[in-house]
Amino acid sequence: MARSERTGPTRATAAFIAGTMVMTGLGLPLTAQQVYAVAGPANPVTTVLAEGMDSLQQVITVGTALEELADAIPLTGVSPTLAGGLDVLQSLQGTLGQLKNDAEFLDEVPADIADELEALDATVGGVTATFGCADEPCGAGQSPVTVVDNAGVLTITLPLALTYDTSVPLVFESDVLDLGGDPLAVRLSASTTLSLTFDTNTAVADPPHALRVAPFTIAVGATVGKLVDGSIVASGPITAATRIGVADAVATLNGLLVNASFSVPFTDPDGIGGITRDEWANTTADDLVGNVSRTGSVAGTLSFDTSLTAISPDVDPFLIGDTDLANGYTFMLPTLGELAFFNLISPEAIIAMIGQSAAALGGGQAVVDLDLPLLDGTVREMARASRPILDVVDSLGVICGTEDGAAPAGSV
Repeated sequence: MARSERTGPTRATAAFIAGTMVMTGLGLPLTAQQVYAVAGPANPVTTVLAEGMDSLQQVITVGTALEELADAIPLTGVSPTLAGGLDVLQSLQGTLGQLKNDAEFLDEVPADIADELEALDATVGGVTATFGCADEPCGAGQSPVTVVDNAGVLTITLPLALTYDTSVPLVFESDVLDLGGDPLAVRLSASTTLSLTFDTNTAVADPPHALRVAPFTIAVGATVGKLVDGSIVASGPITAATRIGVADAVATLNGLLVNASFSVPFTDPDGIGGITRDEWANTTADDLVGNVSRTGSVAGTLSFDTSLTAISPDVDPFLIGDTDLANGYTFMLPTLGELAFFNLISPEAIIAMIGQSAAALGGGQAVVDLDLPLLDGTVREMARASRPILDVVDSLGVICGTEDGAAPAGSV
């Protein structure tokens, strides 16, 4: 939510005035929460909390870049949590990571930080970050930020959600088929609720153990298709360029809809009392994050058309669906009909064939320069014709060469 402007003294200033009067009158020592008013405008206890939040967001960033989350969403080329997607690194650095630089937050008594956490909502690089409720009153399925003070031990409930809508070109790459074409609508989301415990009584003396978070799971979602009235639905025809062997083709996808979900569990290394700041700062992300799971499905059809035959399309629409994305996205190519012959040879194989033929012709002159029967010339004279071909092959890459090795080297 938008941060409201303050008028008059802050709650921190009021607390300082009242606290000073009471403590001075009673002759009692100041507690850790009142020390900040004497030391300066920044509350050292709240500063410890802000630094802990920054440390926690860094761990979340690393944890959401592991395993399947680093893979591209099918047909998009976009990784859900990395740059180009939700960009958790930038999104959390621009919100939770900025608390340590937020004078208004640092000026607060820790027990009164709920409003400041609720006001962290921001749009960072196109990604909408929401803490607690997006609006007042809370919408359906939303919960507010809460802070409960129990004798200086705070229980902080911090719902967090990231959302991002974008449009990216269709991209698919495999050993047998590459596609690239019209844009797709992509909607990404990530959400979790952080249940934090912060001991203000020990914060200044023992920061690594004053803040802890209960084990939590981040749910990441991705939907790909066509944007209609604010929702992602199955697409209409989508055109893409591809190549079947040496034949250029136009691929048409229809009814494309991708739904993918990821679950990222953060666990307590010792299983005792939640994950302390000391634990998350000194434990590798691989040990903090449990097994990342992926579920979801792809639906749609694909067809191919070329100018090589009178048939249109050359290959009738076939299903490219996958009902279980747990092990990644795969589909089977059907029989390609008249185009099957073009799939038997690649451009690289054609270049290799020309190179080998030219090399054989040129190599003949090294044996002996004999007259060729029925031709007016010798082997050497005829071999000169192979040089331009060899030069072209050389420019396309080494097919064979004068030096042995796993990768041939030298001139053809």
